[in-house]
Amino acid sequence: SIVGLATAGFSVFIFAKDIQLASQIGKVSESLVEESPNKHALRSRLCHELVGTLKMVTEPWQSVVPLFPELYSSAMLAGDVENATICRGSYCAASFWSGVSSLSSVSKHFVRGVQEATKYQHNTVLYWMMASFNALLYLSGTTNG
Repeated sequence: SIVGLATAGFSVFIFAKDIQLASQIGKVSESLVEESPNKHALRSRLCHELVGTLKMVTEPWQSVVPLFPELYSSAMLAGDVENATICRGSYCAASFWSGVSSLSSVSKHFVRGVQEATKYQHNTVLYWMMASFNALLYLSGTTNG
């Protein structure tokens, strides 16, 4: 199965520390996901293994960060609000820490992400985003109050 293949690739990365083999398995998994009629659900389910981890360590962040909004949309289309909020949070954090977007732009994304995490009561993502957002506010010289 596609999920089994992607999980095997992620396991190769975690346990065998073979980044190149894991990346190759991840690319094959991604190709299969794109051809699947269940594409959105699979993208949502595998976004952390294939993009959030494997691509973030094997490819330049500037090419990976723009993938998160598409993964967010797939998760929402699949009805997976939890993974959608995680994808939004990952996009915000990666945009902030990599510097691929201006602080103003990233700040707006964080505000939407915090609102969404609050709406869906996804507290883990909310607390994680608030910690990064507070760092962003401090660095930009803005106050949160």
